[in-house]
Amino acid sequence: MSKLTKPLLAAMLAFSAAAHASPILSGFSQTLVPAVDDGSTKVGLTNNMKLGLNGSVYSGLFINTNGNVSFGSGMGTFSPEAFNSNSYGRSFLAPFFGDVDIRNGGGTIGYGSTKFAGHNAFAVTWSDVGYFPQMNDKKNTFQLVLVDRSDTGANNFDFYYNYGSIQWDKSSSSDKTRAGFHMQGTAADFEFAGSGAAKQMLDSGKNALIKGSNVALDGRYAFNVRGGVAAFAEQVSDPASVPLPGTLALLGIGAIALAYGRRRKA
Repeated sequence: MSKLTKPLLAAMLAFSAAAHASPILSGFSQTLVPAVDDGSTKVGLTNNMKLGLNGSVYSGLFINTNGNVSFGSGMGTFSPEAFNSNSYGRSFLAPFFGDVDIRNGGGTIGYGSTKFAGHNAFAVTWSDVGYFPQMNDKKNTFQLVLVDRSDTGANNFDFYYNYGSIQWDKSSSSDKTRAGFHMQGTAADFEFAGSGAAKQMLDSGKNALIKGSNVALDGRYAFNVRGGVAAFAEQVSDPASVPLPGTLALLGIGAIALAYGRRRKA
């Protein structure tokens, strides 16, 4: 199946005075997934939420340990290929697709219902998660928030990637991490600038995820899905963020295809 390989989406990076509030949503009850390596947990969406995505409608999803949620089936992949690859076989949303390991006190992955800007929402939070094999000297905190926008049309939704801190991007079994989404079929895929490149998306990196935004709150990125088509939201009005002064620079980014060998865990 074909994939669009040209940059079709854009990132808004803020270089003005940054808000210091964390973009991570909190204050809602969460259910924790099992602390296993390369795990996958099937969950149903609450409040009758339905997600229309590239010709299919979903009332549930799979929370995969390794920094993503997938639709239709779970995914244990720990060393991700470029998102425009034909090998995945399912659509997924990946705020930070890497070799996460939450065993031995290596953080938690929780999910639950919440509200966002007055709409029903469902959030998955990877909190202080470590990396394989059972390492937690460096920790990542990030979140996916799905927001019901059926007020704009049947099965429409928004989703947000929120980043608290990204301190690691490789494990003993994988030296690549990626962030963005993959749409199975003919829809375009998306990866952030720096996705697949060593150290670039870290807090100290050239394309640090915690330093960008398109909703005027550093570390938060908004996407709209309308009629099943996902797009990077532009000029989003986000009541949960604090508006900042200054100009946002528009930088074109697209899927990054980097070839590398795949290694298995011992």
